[in-house]
Amino acid sequence: VFTLYMKTGGKNGKHTAVTDSSSIGAISSLGVQVFEHREGTSEFTSHPRATKLLGTCQFAFVFPFEFLLRIPWKSVAVQGCSSVLLDNLTFQRFLALKRESANLVLAVTLFKARGPKGGKGPDTEGDED
Repeated sequence: VFTLYMKTGGKNGKHTAVTDSSSIGAISSLGVQVFEHREGTSEFTSHPRATKLLGTCQFAFVFPFEFLLRIPWKSVAVQGCSSVLLDNLTFQRFLALKRESANLVLAVTLFKARGPKGGKGPDTEGDED
């Protein structure tokens, strides 16, 4: 994570960079560097296919609900200037998330489609109490 953004108060509040937050829910977006998994290894490269031909890194803004796992620095071994290796425990967590990727995509889709606060979401539409 390179940057954190929070929305300042009010309906028309601006997004501003912050250095920390006590809650992931208070963050409006996170600026992150994208690493791509190299199949068959616990290695991740900082030059994903999308930018490999240019020899550049890829960055993205993600929403807090897309942020699944914080990886402690002690779990990462830097390999040269463009890749990292995860320790076994963290890599097993990654593999577990990868196996559930279809369910995670569905969860994000349902989260984005939820109704207004106090209203009915997509799963409750038309249901009677």
